[in-house]
Amino acid sequence: MSKNDKKNDDGRIALYNKYRPKCLDDIVGQDTIKKVLRNSVSSNNVSHAYLFNGPRGIGKTSIARMLAMMLNCETGQTPDPCGTCSNCIKIAKSNAPDVVELDAASNNSVDSIRAMRQNVQQSALHMRNKIYIIDEAHMLTKQAQNALLKTLEEPPRGVVFVLCTTEAKKLLTTIISRCQRFDLNKINIDDMVKRLTRVAELEHGKSFVEKSDAIAFRIIAESAQGGMRDALGSFERLMIVSEDDNKIDALTADYVREMIGTIDNIAAIKYISHIINGEADKILALNDVLNQSDNKSILILDRVYGLIHDILVYKIVGTTDHIELPEHLKEHMVKASKKFNNSILYSILEYLGGCFQKLTYSPTSKFVLDTALTKVTFMYIDFINKCKSATTAQNK
Repeated sequence: MSKNDKKNDDGRIALYNKYRPKCLDDIVGQDTIKKVLRNSVSSNNVSHAYLFNGPRGIGKTSIARMLAMMLNCETGQTPDPCGTCSNCIKIAKSNAPDVVELDAASNNSVDSIRAMRQNVQQSALHMRNKIYIIDEAHMLTKQAQNALLKTLEEPPRGVVFVLCTTEAKKLLTTIISRCQRFDLNKINIDDMVKRLTRVAELEHGKSFVEKSDAIAFRIIAESAQGGMRDALGSFERLMIVSEDDNKIDALTADYVREMIGTIDNIAAIKYISHIINGEADKILALNDVLNQSDNKSILILDRVYGLIHDILVYKIVGTTDHIELPEHLKEHMVKASKKFNNSILYSILEYLGGCFQKLTYSPTSKFVLDTALTKVTFMYIDFINKCKSATTAQNK
């Protein structure tokens, strides 16, 4: 059992480790970086240092390991490593001595980097290339980054660095400039749903997936905010809870909403509808239903804010192609968009954007949420009244 095959408290391997990608094709999304790395390896034009920047749980470290396999597979340097040779297996299990993974969150001192610099000078023991994967690279102290800089400037032959970070802005510009940078994206919700469905089928059988609500998997994906690892973690927790209580043979949307505490797009559509209709009382009632605990206030605000943003994007670009909503909900969004102009949308988004910090620090976040969404309703009513007054004045 490798150190990466982390177990849950009951001894089971966590799903995100059990189904960790074994090749580039297994990585969900990130098509650009996969294509570039394949071409780089095929043409023997591999950089000495890479920077993978992006949100957590989207495959940065997994891609770094894939690159290590591509460079060290026993079949030769290849964009399609076999995955079965001794080198590939050791890299996948994180026990290859020539592929060093450094967690900068706990090894962020200048002494840690100096020790690594000494190790860099030694030739690879068993593989063609030595790979250094520095996870959470932004956690390195400034002194540690300066110590790393010299090695990045003049790396020994056969050494490749891969820096993984969620906050590239915290890295020295001199570090960034010496790396080939890739900004990885949040994973598309439809792609996440496909992956979740496949894992559910492998874990619980085809009948489980067929009996489950399709939207249940979408709710899980949406709650993960673009991170495949978080989505798998949520699905796993749902199934563990069900086994502790009464084992379920399918996922329902209501069960997922209750257990995850998420607010889906259907609820957000209801909020928008109440705003358009000036129904502040119904917004308060919906808050009471959905906001059973304060920690859901920010989820509600985030989803309403996100949908209003989507409406603005649609009004600007004139298409829903880049909006991650099911088709039937896109129709509701397009219909709602006709009730707004860009000016009121900007005003609402600016106001709601300032409410997130208040929600985070308020001991009674429900009160903040109630105030925020009812005020938006009255902002919209004032907007409609001004439009009517302007129309009346023009007709006179």
